[in-house]
Amino acid sequence: MRRDTVILNWLMIPAIVVLALLLALSLSQLTHRGAVPPDSRPIGPLPTPHPAAEQTRQFFAWPGSVDWRPMTNSGNPFFTLAIQPAPPPKPPPPPPKTRKVDVTYRGFFETAAGIRRAVIQVADKQILCGAGEKFLADYVAVDIGLRQLSSTNTAGVALKLDFAKTASVEIPAP
Repeated sequence: MRRDTVILNWLMIPAIVVLALLLALSLSQLTHRGAVPPDSRPIGPLPTPHPAAEQTRQFFAWPGSVDWRPMTNSGNPFFTLAIQPAPPPKPPPPPPKTRKVDVTYRGFFETAAGIRRAVIQVADKQILCGAGEKFLADYVAVDIGLRQLSSTNTAGVALKLDFAKTASVEIPAP
Protein backbone atom coordinates (compact mmCIF):
# COMPACT_ATOMS: atom_id res chain seq x y z
CA MET A 1 0.00 0.00 0.00
CA ARG A 2 1.33 3.41 -0.84
CA ARG A 3 1.98 6.02 1.75
CA ASP A 4 0.11 8.74 -0.22
CA THR A 5 -3.14 6.78 -0.05
CA VAL A 6 -2.96 6.31 3.73
CA ILE A 7 -2.36 10.04 4.33
CA LEU A 8 -5.20 10.94 1.99
CA ASN A 9 -7.58 8.66 3.92
CA TRP A 10 -6.66 10.30 7.27
CA LEU A 11 -7.22 13.77 5.78
CA MET A 12 -10.73 12.84 4.71
CA ILE A 13 -11.94 12.27 8.29
CA PRO A 14 -11.74 15.97 9.35
CA ALA A 15 -13.40 17.02 6.08
CA ILE A 16 -16.33 14.65 6.73
CA VAL A 17 -16.72 15.94 10.30
CA VAL A 18 -16.82 19.58 9.10
CA LEU A 19 -19.42 18.77 6.45
CA ALA A 20 -21.59 16.91 9.00
CA LEU A 21 -21.49 19.94 11.35
CA LEU A 22 -22.52 22.27 8.53
CA LEU A 23 -25.43 19.97 7.65
CA ALA A 24 -26.62 19.82 11.28
CA LEU A 25 -26.42 23.62 11.60
CA SER A 26 -28.44 24.21 8.43
CA LEU A 27 -31.09 21.68 9.48
CA SER A 28 -31.46 23.30 12.88
CA GLN A 29 -32.30 26.62 11.23
CA LEU A 30 -35.15 25.07 9.27
CA THR A 31 -37.29 24.30 12.31
CA HIS A 32 -40.29 26.51 13.03
CA ARG A 33 -40.22 28.16 16.43
CA GLY A 34 -43.88 29.24 16.59
CA ALA A 35 -43.20 32.66 18.03
CA VAL A 36 -43.88 35.70 15.85
CA PRO A 37 -40.96 38.12 15.59
CA PRO A 38 -41.83 41.51 17.18
CA ASP A 39 -41.07 43.58 14.07
CA SER A 40 -43.61 41.76 11.85
CA ARG A 41 -47.08 43.21 11.35
CA PRO A 42 -50.23 41.36 10.31
CA ILE A 43 -51.27 41.41 6.66
CA GLY A 44 -54.58 43.09 5.94
CA PRO A 45 -57.37 41.57 3.84
CA LEU A 46 -56.51 40.78 0.25
CA PRO A 47 -57.94 43.11 -2.36
CA THR A 48 -60.94 41.84 -4.38
CA PRO A 49 -59.94 40.56 -7.78
CA HIS A 50 -61.05 42.45 -10.85
CA PRO A 51 -64.10 40.87 -12.63
CA ALA A 52 -62.12 40.54 -15.86
CA ALA A 53 -59.53 38.46 -13.99
CA GLU A 54 -62.26 36.08 -12.79
CA GLN A 55 -63.68 35.74 -16.32
CA THR A 56 -60.21 35.01 -17.68
CA ARG A 57 -59.60 32.40 -14.99
CA GLN A 58 -62.92 30.68 -15.81
CA PHE A 59 -62.17 30.67 -19.52
CA PHE A 60 -58.55 29.46 -19.41
CA ALA A 61 -58.38 27.45 -16.19
CA TRP A 62 -58.98 23.75 -15.83
CA PRO A 63 -62.43 22.76 -14.62
CA GLY A 64 -62.81 22.05 -10.94
CA SER A 65 -63.00 18.29 -11.46
CA VAL A 66 -61.49 16.52 -14.44
CA ASP A 67 -62.64 13.00 -15.15
CA TRP A 68 -59.86 11.23 -17.04
CA ARG A 69 -61.22 8.24 -18.90
CA PRO A 70 -59.32 5.82 -21.11
CA MET A 71 -60.25 5.60 -24.77
CA THR A 72 -61.91 2.26 -24.19
CA ASN A 73 -64.87 0.98 -22.23
CA SER A 74 -62.68 -1.50 -20.40
CA GLY A 75 -60.43 -0.71 -17.49
CA ASN A 76 -57.39 -1.85 -19.44
CA PRO A 77 -54.85 0.99 -19.72
CA PHE A 78 -53.04 -0.84 -22.53
CA PHE A 79 -55.44 0.07 -25.31
CA THR A 80 -54.49 0.18 -28.96
CA LEU A 81 -56.34 0.65 -32.21
CA ALA A 82 -53.71 -1.36 -34.07
CA ILE A 83 -55.28 -4.71 -33.25
CA GLN A 84 -58.93 -5.01 -34.17
CA PRO A 85 -61.07 -8.15 -34.02
CA ALA A 86 -62.15 -9.67 -37.28
CA PRO A 87 -65.51 -8.41 -38.52
CA PRO A 88 -68.36 -10.83 -37.93
CA PRO A 89 -68.96 -13.20 -40.83
CA LYS A 90 -71.69 -12.35 -43.27
CA PRO A 91 -74.85 -14.35 -42.71
CA PRO A 92 -75.24 -17.20 -45.16
CA PRO A 93 -77.54 -16.52 -48.07
CA PRO A 94 -81.04 -17.84 -47.60
CA PRO A 95 -81.62 -21.26 -49.12
CA PRO A 96 -83.18 -21.21 -52.54
CA LYS A 97 -86.95 -21.57 -52.63
CA THR A 98 -86.89 -23.77 -55.69
CA ARG A 99 -84.56 -26.31 -57.24
CA LYS A 100 -84.22 -27.84 -60.69
CA VAL A 101 -84.61 -31.57 -61.29
CA ASP A 102 -83.92 -33.48 -64.51
CA VAL A 103 -86.92 -35.57 -65.58
CA THR A 104 -86.91 -38.08 -68.46
CA TYR A 105 -89.91 -40.06 -69.81
CA ARG A 106 -88.63 -43.62 -70.44
CA GLY A 107 -91.86 -45.11 -71.83
CA PHE A 108 -94.71 -47.17 -70.42
CA PHE A 109 -96.03 -50.67 -70.07
CA GLU A 110 -99.62 -51.82 -70.10
CA THR A 111 -101.09 -54.46 -67.83
CA ALA A 112 -103.51 -57.19 -68.99
CA ALA A 113 -106.34 -55.11 -67.52
CA GLY A 114 -105.38 -52.22 -69.85
CA ILE A 115 -103.85 -49.96 -67.17
CA ARG A 116 -100.84 -48.03 -68.42
CA ARG A 117 -97.91 -47.43 -66.06
CA ALA A 118 -95.31 -44.80 -67.04
CA VAL A 119 -91.59 -45.23 -66.35
CA ILE A 120 -90.15 -41.84 -65.40
CA GLN A 121 -86.58 -41.13 -64.42
CA VAL A 122 -86.35 -38.31 -61.83
CA ALA A 123 -82.70 -37.41 -61.29
CA ASP A 124 -81.20 -40.85 -60.43
CA LYS A 125 -84.44 -42.68 -59.53
CA GLN A 126 -86.79 -44.68 -61.74
CA ILE A 127 -90.44 -44.15 -60.82
CA LEU A 128 -93.49 -46.15 -61.94
CA CYS A 129 -96.76 -44.25 -61.87
CA GLY A 130 -100.19 -44.52 -63.35
CA ALA A 131 -102.55 -41.83 -64.63
CA GLY A 132 -103.63 -39.55 -61.76
CA GLU A 133 -100.64 -40.43 -59.54
CA LYS A 134 -97.93 -38.02 -58.35
CA PHE A 135 -94.43 -38.65 -59.61
CA LEU A 136 -92.56 -35.41 -58.80
CA ALA A 137 -93.38 -32.93 -55.99
CA ASP A 138 -96.95 -31.98 -56.97
CA TYR A 139 -96.88 -33.08 -60.65
CA VAL A 140 -99.53 -35.66 -61.57
CA ALA A 141 -99.46 -37.81 -64.70
CA VAL A 142 -102.53 -37.04 -66.82
CA ASP A 143 -102.05 -38.80 -70.15
CA ILE A 144 -99.56 -41.59 -70.80
CA GLY A 145 -98.80 -41.92 -74.51
CA LEU A 146 -96.34 -43.72 -76.77
CA ARG A 147 -94.21 -40.64 -77.54
CA GLN A 148 -95.25 -38.21 -74.80
CA LEU A 149 -96.29 -37.96 -71.13
CA SER A 150 -98.64 -35.12 -70.22
CA SER A 151 -98.73 -33.94 -66.61
CA THR A 152 -99.92 -30.99 -64.59
CA ASN A 153 -99.33 -29.65 -61.10
CA THR A 154 -101.73 -28.24 -58.51
CA ALA A 155 -101.13 -24.69 -59.82
CA GLY A 156 -102.34 -25.75 -63.25
CA VAL A 157 -98.95 -25.63 -65.02
CA ALA A 158 -98.83 -28.23 -67.78
CA LEU A 159 -95.69 -30.28 -68.43
CA LYS A 160 -95.19 -32.39 -71.54
CA LEU A 161 -92.31 -34.85 -71.45
CA ASP A 162 -91.12 -36.30 -74.76
CA PHE A 163 -89.84 -39.88 -74.93
CA ALA A 164 -86.13 -40.21 -73.95
CA LYS A 165 -85.55 -36.45 -73.79
CA THR A 166 -84.44 -34.89 -70.53
CA ALA A 167 -86.36 -31.85 -69.30
CA SER A 168 -85.33 -29.63 -66.41
CA VAL A 169 -88.28 -28.99 -64.09
CA GLU A 170 -88.30 -26.40 -61.31
CA ILE A 171 -89.91 -27.64 -58.12
CA PRO A 172 -90.20 -26.20 -54.59
CA ALA A 173 -87.14 -26.90 -52.45
CA PRO A 174 -87.72 -29.17 -49.44
